[in-house]
Amino acid sequence: MPTIPDGDSLDAIAQVIMITIHSIAGAFLILLGFLVKKYPHLIAGYDSLSAEQKGQVAIDKVANRMKTTFIIVGILVTIAGPILNSLGLTDYLDVVIPSIIIVGCFSMFIHSYASKHK
Repeated sequence: MPTIPDGDSLDAIAQVIMITIHSIAGAFLILLGFLVKKYPHLIAGYDSLSAEQKGQVAIDKVANRMKTTFIIVGILVTIAGPILNSLGLTDYLDVVIPSIIIVGCFSMFIHSYASKHK
């Protein structure tokens, strides 16, 4: 008859799954950073601009800022799980990961807006 795992085993399994999901999400964000730099048409709204408006946008600067932000956020999301787990603070992952992403989004918006004009 199969044995039922105790609570500690289930907690350990849940932590491994959570850290794996965060690592995959972080890797996706890092990949997205490189893709945005290589294919700037992935930036929301850029394709809908007219040729004249596209000429006024410093797309290299915007794409570079977005790449940097995506990579930093991806790295932070990836390493936050193992760091908090090693410190015994896995309960804070539900706050830390969304906070990293929200701050990264605000940072990307502010820096992209500030560097969009040539």
